[in-house]
Amino acid sequence: ELREGKSLSFETTILNKYGHRVELHVTDTPIVINGRIVGIFGISKDITEQKRTERALRERSERYESLKKYNPNGICSIDITGAVMGANPAFERITGYALHELLGRDVIQMIVDLDEFPEARTLCTQTSVKNIELQVTHKDGYSVDVSVTSVPIIIEGEQIGCYIILEDITEQKRTRQELVETQQMYQRLVDNSRDAIGIMENGKWVFMNKAGVQLFGAANESEIIGRDYYDFLHPDHHEASRKIVEIALSGQEIDVAEVKWIKLNGMVFDAESHAALFGATSIQVIIRDITDRKRAETNMMNAEKLTAVGQLAAGVAHEIRNPLTALKGFTQMFHQTSTEANRRYFEIMKAELERIEMILSEMLVLAKPQATHFEQHQVETILREVITLLSAQAVMKNVMIQTDFEQGVPTVLCESSQLKQVFVNVIKNGIEAMPSGGNLLVRLKSRDKNVCIEFIDEGVGIEEEHIPKLGEPFYTTKEKGTGLGLMVCYKIISAHEGNMEIHSTPGKGTTVRIRLPVE
Repeated sequence: ELREGKSLSFETTILNKYGHRVELHVTDTPIVINGRIVGIFGISKDITEQKRTERALRERSERYESLKKYNPNGICSIDITGAVMGANPAFERITGYALHELLGRDVIQMIVDLDEFPEARTLCTQTSVKNIELQVTHKDGYSVDVSVTSVPIIIEGEQIGCYIILEDITEQKRTRQELVETQQMYQRLVDNSRDAIGIMENGKWVFMNKAGVQLFGAANESEIIGRDYYDFLHPDHHEASRKIVEIALSGQEIDVAEVKWIKLNGMVFDAESHAALFGATSIQVIIRDITDRKRAETNMMNAEKLTAVGQLAAGVAHEIRNPLTALKGFTQMFHQTSTEANRRYFEIMKAELERIEMILSEMLVLAKPQATHFEQHQVETILREVITLLSAQAVMKNVMIQTDFEQGVPTVLCESSQLKQVFVNVIKNGIEAMPSGGNLLVRLKSRDKNVCIEFIDEGVGIEEEHIPKLGEPFYTTKEKGTGLGLMVCYKIISAHEGNMEIHSTPGKGTTVRIRLPVE
């Protein structure tokens, strides 16, 4: 081109004497004399800074375009009237509208139901709006949950529009809803669980479900929350429980263990307990009351013992009764012909034979069901007959039998002779428990559709560890007792669908409480 007489412009890079790169804009113009090119006139302009500025602007523009193009959030620029000036692919995907369908249109009116979400009106008018949750309507008609942020576009101090940024939170909200539903389901499971479920942190209760509140005898959760975990645990299990807590905090599973717990009223009960880590520092404790199960196991064991004793008693009683009849007959015959000196020995033999016969009778009661004829009877009448029968024996032992009978106690359906047997046995035990004399109170009252009979003596009492064994075959605290009498009493009261309890304090006396249903 120079040879043709034309000027030439181009950009080039050179190294100056300091080794720095210098960008130049060069213009070469041919020098023509008499129609001949005799030289070139060159002009070089340093454009290094200009080029650096252009590259910075281009890079910034490319970064911005990359941010918009690849951003997972929808970005839309609108002017002060709400008309769309531009939108990225994510905005098109979230709304379903292509860019050419959005340009120049009021995007808020297009995609948001302003009656349902009136706060969307402020997106273009406020300086900045962050994280408004609302729903936009996709072009295909379905709703998309989004979190909206509005950022102003300010040129030379004046707001000319704003960027609308949409974050699709449909999946997030679905997950959040599922979490809420899971939490509610877990809460219902915990609230409706028949087992006590508590959360312990730093040795104190921070949560207790309804079953736990009821199990520990509290009026509400506040009587338990904040209290020390070990206040509810029997002292015998404190040391073992500390080790269990350490193991649970390490994340290991704890096997179910039988533990004694204490109610707020001081009552001790047996329960199966399980501890597991809950969160980072809390422990979930599940407590299942097994009092009824243990009572049922005990009753089953006693029933098995009773069956075995009954079978044994039937065989022994029949084997002994025949020779006993002969012994009684010959003893009576020798008694009539004996001398005065020997008659005392025959009286002793006769008394002991009658005692054996009485034991055999009790054994036969255990051995087979007795024919019973239940009828309505006044318990007070039966008690007075028994007290009259035993009053002479009580006087001989220096025991005063006192009565406290409530008026209007209803009748009960019972077998009167069997109840007499029970009352005789209990009163005789009370008299024998007071070798130095004392008072025996017989109380009769009506409570909660039950007739309650209490026998309260001032005797030597019974040690606490012996009470659960009372009523077991051949278990007795008396020197000459067999244990069968009390066992028969328990069986009779059970047959009447009642219950019999014994409470005692050594040195102060014993209370036997019998409850019989009115209906």
